[in-house]
Amino acid sequence: MKKIDYASLFTLRKDGRYMHRWTDDHGKRHAIYDRDPAALYAKVQQIGVAPPPTFEEVADAWEETHVTGLNRGTQQTYKAPLQQLRDELGDKAVTDITAADINRMLLREKEKRYSYKHAASKKSLLKQILDYAVVQGYIPYNPSPSVTVPRGLKKGRVEAPDEDQQKIITANLDKPFGDFVAVLLYTGMRTEEAVALRWGDIGEDSIHVHAAVDLHGTPVLKETKTDAGERSIPLLPQLAPYLARPEGAKDSDYIFNDKGRLLTRGQITSRWLNWCKAAGLAEQKTFDNRHRGKKECTRTEWRPLLTPHQLRHNYATVLYERQVDLLTAKDIMGHKDISTTQKIYTSLRQKHREEEIKKIADGF
Repeated sequence: MKKIDYASLFTLRKDGRYMHRWTDDHGKRHAIYDRDPAALYAKVQQIGVAPPPTFEEVADAWEETHVTGLNRGTQQTYKAPLQQLRDELGDKAVTDITAADINRMLLREKEKRYSYKHAASKKSLLKQILDYAVVQGYIPYNPSPSVTVPRGLKKGRVEAPDEDQQKIITANLDKPFGDFVAVLLYTGMRTEEAVALRWGDIGEDSIHVHAAVDLHGTPVLKETKTDAGERSIPLLPQLAPYLARPEGAKDSDYIFNDKGRLLTRGQITSRWLNWCKAAGLAEQKTFDNRHRGKKECTRTEWRPLLTPHQLRHNYATVLYERQVDLLTAKDIMGHKDISTTQKIYTSLRQKHREEEIKKIADGF
């Protein structure tokens, strides 16, 4: 078959671009350009054809199909990364998104010092949206699988409080909100489980965990994160003094509350920060404010040096160090799958090994 001489079909401008002009049904003149005559020919074939949807339009349709209807907490986890992808690719036609575009986006993640998890999650979400675009017939294939997350991104892992921090924690449990800290420290519960505790859940030697609180928006009682989340946790003697039942308290009363109502996420965050500040486990940090469109270039705010999840990790560490078997640890922690517990134990075992090897090096 004779090859088409695309260049001969168009006018070559002085700037090196090829041009095609045409008049629409309303008598209005139009022009399109491209440095590649073959690409310009393809554009001409699309004249009168509906333009491809933008990435933002596809992302909105995907969100409506796949996210709407999920529980509030899950919807919330999609909110920030979806908006970030819209900011990066929103106006771009979904047909124009290339592997090179995705690679540049991930390299910017590295420049901004984001974690590996942050970049990998963003790439995974983009893959889901572009898979949807393939199914809908907008693009012939998904370019994202050919792109890998850049090397060198930090792979942060949750660390239990060190020995000095543990001493500070236990020495400050008498401070306001210290009873909540004590519950997390001595039970390994998730925050949303501790907030749902009622006085009737406290037994003589155990705590019955059977509910959690959805803290996204107005707090709402819900089932535990997993079926295994409903469990009994040993009531340690160290915790008992911080769970002294007030006179007249009913079994149905929440242990941690705001005038009888469930605590909100904002209240928990505020009280946690205040406790950390009182205990000396908070610091002031300065952040660049320009991305928010503010006149001031920086802002300073207090940040806790300890998170509730660190206390849960600390509890798991104690179980490992005391050689509690995997099945028992799984039940106490409320893990759905024993592989989750196994992963934590393996990580702790590796950390212990690294510490022991360091001792050998220090001996010379």
